[in-house]
Amino acid sequence: NGYRRRGIAAHLLAEIEDSKSVENYVHQYYLAPKFEDRREAIANLADQQSEKIAFDAIAKALNDKYYEIRILAIEKIDISKADAGAAIQTIEKLAKEDQKTLVQAAAVKKLALTKNEKYLPLYKQAMESKSFSVKGAALEALYDLDKDAALTELKKYSDPETKEYMKDALIPIY
Repeated sequence: NGYRRRGIAAHLLAEIEDSKSVENYVHQYYLAPKFEDRREAIANLADQQSEKIAFDAIAKALNDKYYEIRILAIEKIDISKADAGAAIQTIEKLAKEDQKTLVQAAAVKKLALTKNEKYLPLYKQAMESKSFSVKGAALEALYDLDKDAALTELKKYSDPETKEYMKDALIPIY
C-alpha cells in the first residue's frame, strides 16, 4: 500500500514503536552526547515526574550546557512537588543570572506560576533587562501580583518599538 507524492511512489517500510522505560530515558539524558537525544529524554520524562529519578533528571537538565534544554526543563519541571525546593532555587538563579535571556524569560514565567509575592523584587529587576522577552515575562508576572506596579512599570516604556516587541505581554493588560 503506497501513495504517490510528486510522482514518487512511497511505501511504509516499518512502523516503529519506541517504548522506553523511565530508567531508559534517564540514562539517555545522562549518557547521550547528542542534543536531540537529550531533548527527547527530557520531553518524555515530563509525564513521569511522579518517579523521583525522572524529576531528578529534569532538575539536572536545568543546568544543561544547551540553553534550549534548560528552557525545556524549566517548562516541564513540576515545581508543585513537595521536594521541588532545590529545583525552584535553581530556577530563581536562572531567572537572575543565566547568560541566555530566553532562559531568564522562561524562568520568570515558571516562577510566576507560584503566585508568590516574594518574587516581586525579581520581577521588577527583570523589567530592567535589555531583553524584550525578559521584560515581557516580568511584566506579565508583575501584573498577576500587583496590577498597579505593572502599570507603573509600563509607563516607562512608551516608545513604539518596545511596545511592539512586548505586545504579547501587553494584550492582557490593555
